[in-house]
Amino acid sequence: MKAFSDSAYLEECLEHNSFSIFSQIQNTERPDIVAASLLEGKVAIITNGTPFVLILPITLWSGLQSADDYFERFIFVLLTRMIRYILTFTSFALPAVYVALSTFHPEMVPNSLMIEIATARESSPFPTVIEVFLMMFIFDGLQEAGVHLPNQLGPVVSIIGALVIGQAAVEAGIISTPIIIVISLTGVAAYTIPRYSATLPFRFTRYLLLFITGWLGFVGFAFGIIFLLIHLVSLESFGTPFLSPLAPFDAKRFKDVIIRYPYRFKNLQNKKGRQT
Repeated sequence: MKAFSDSAYLEECLEHNSFSIFSQIQNTERPDIVAASLLEGKVAIITNGTPFVLILPITLWSGLQSADDYFERFIFVLLTRMIRYILTFTSFALPAVYVALSTFHPEMVPNSLMIEIATARESSPFPTVIEVFLMMFIFDGLQEAGVHLPNQLGPVVSIIGALVIGQAAVEAGIISTPIIIVISLTGVAAYTIPRYSATLPFRFTRYLLLFITGWLGFVGFAFGIIFLLIHLVSLESFGTPFLSPLAPFDAKRFKDVIIRYPYRFKNLQNKKGRQT
């Protein structure tokens, strides 16, 4: 007889593809999210002794949408979601794009900017890909330290540690200044993802894209994105395609992915659907 002391054990056992870096089950401790998911026809699994409830099935967009989106005016939500999606792509693609541009395709960068980057990297003893990897590793280490420290110390250690280590590395000539800017923008972009668990797959993807781009340039970056899309298209969450309603495309359900329609329009659509 097996006993589960937390819903996380049950989550791993229920997933159809446990080797995927993307979770096919959402866990939350917010009652409003659970209630909204039940109204959408999803299933909620409650485990005794834990505040986290499992919700299934989910899609990729479930981790990128915040419950607060439905408490704000739809115009503001449109802008917020567009910014969030762009920064989500930035959170795992920016380091690889910087390595590709500065190392393999400098002709795509304006000459004045490329001269500044080359001047800043003059004293650096490492290749660009190694510099980016070191700073990403240090930033992720500081982030993990901040998560496990008490609430009062976590943010302080993360911010001060990043500032002190980054400044010291630049002054010592180990890391160039553009690398600090790129990794800082990457870290800030990752914080725009509402759920912490949803950031973990993109963090892993960030390292994979960095290594393949450092080897093949933009060709490797394109291969990495293609393989990522193939994996996402083939992934399912309890019979629901993970990229639904984008692939396969469903115009009616797609409306709530990018924008949030006013509730008045949703009610009108529901009435029309009932009449037909």
